[in-house]
Amino acid sequence: MICGDINTFAIESFISIAYERVSFLAMGNFLIHINNICYGRREPDASLLACSYNKVQELLNEDVTNDSVLMSNFVNRYPANTIADVFRISIYGAESYSSSEDYHEIIVSAFKDLYPKCVWAPDGDEAFDDGSYILIFQSCNKIRLIGFRILSNGLSDLSTLSDLTISKDHFRSVLKEWSERFIQERCEMTFDES
Repeated sequence: MICGDINTFAIESFISIAYERVSFLAMGNFLIHINNICYGRREPDASLLACSYNKVQELLNEDVTNDSVLMSNFVNRYPANTIADVFRISIYGAESYSSSEDYHEIIVSAFKDLYPKCVWAPDGDEAFDDGSYILIFQSCNKIRLIGFRILSNGLSDLSTLSDLTISKDHFRSVLKEWSERFIQERCEMTFDES
């Protein structure tokens, strides 16, 4: 099932096994498409889908927040690859970092304060064990999504980098459509008793 347009923004999922247990929901995969780049593992047993579903519900029920004006200015000022690398350095560290920019400790600190608010994926399960990250930021009524996979040194792989700004209403409509269709599809399946 795909909701949205994979050329801009879409959510795709597949249910291989539905579970009656709410803590599992289903086994399958959950993929996020940004600018025709797919993030997540496509295998039919990539993940239990409860974490992915719950994260979508969280995004629907709460505004994406950027608590720091400094962080908002940083996110609006810099290109996606810089934001991805500074995020990775702030949260996880990295083996090497070469940039002509000098990022003040306050920027690194701001990312630490925002984590996990600015992270959509990974969402706490194995769905994104392909090294994918989706960062999410709100500015007025716009949502900025930055997707990337990481290299062995911990920094972003530019060949997998995507950067998309869409309206908050469009973003929420895709999430809502996927959420409703996912629950309907799950309920139409025979539950596994495991």
